[in-house]
Amino acid sequence: MKEDIEIGYMDSDIVTLIEKFFKLPYVYTKSSCSGRIVAVDSPYPWSREGTIIFKVHRPIKLDELKDILSKKIVTRLWINSMGPIIHAVAKDFDSAFKIIQIARDAGFKHSGVLSVNEEGWVVELTTGVRANILAKVDDKVILKEEELDKICETINDVLLEGKKRLKMLEERLDAELKGLK
Repeated sequence: MKEDIEIGYMDSDIVTLIEKFFKLPYVYTKSSCSGRIVAVDSPYPWSREGTIIFKVHRPIKLDELKDILSKKIVTRLWINSMGPIIHAVAKDFDSAFKIIQIARDAGFKHSGVLSVNEEGWVVELTTGVRANILAKVDDKVILKEEELDKICETINDVLLEGKKRLKMLEERLDAELKGLK
């Protein structure tokens, strides 16, 4: 896990949570993101064909937002702020249901089963916390300069709300671990 953090595969602020998942006898994580702010040159905010201009897993500064807006783009520039997402594998239906309930109680309201395979029940835990802001079209900034500080604040608020729910999930996992003893 330490190597994954060093090479950027795992967000350092989610390590403790992941360790708690691995202490549970009925579930383990496959992939995770603690929440992020991404600027992407793409026709739509969700498009996989886009080019990532900027990506961090922490709040951004106004200067960083201004720098993002100064970049040349091809289609549309979207600033996306997203809450956490965790993919986990549960050993059976009851375990999948239990981990989804724990997550939903922590504010991960858009959680559910993705698939069932030889590994087990694959669940996605996500908050639904997100903001997509169209910032440029055809390389022209469409945001008002005098509103950039408010936009930056909002982007950060969305990210931090997701991280708050991540902390609540960690607390719910602590309670679950105590109940297993």
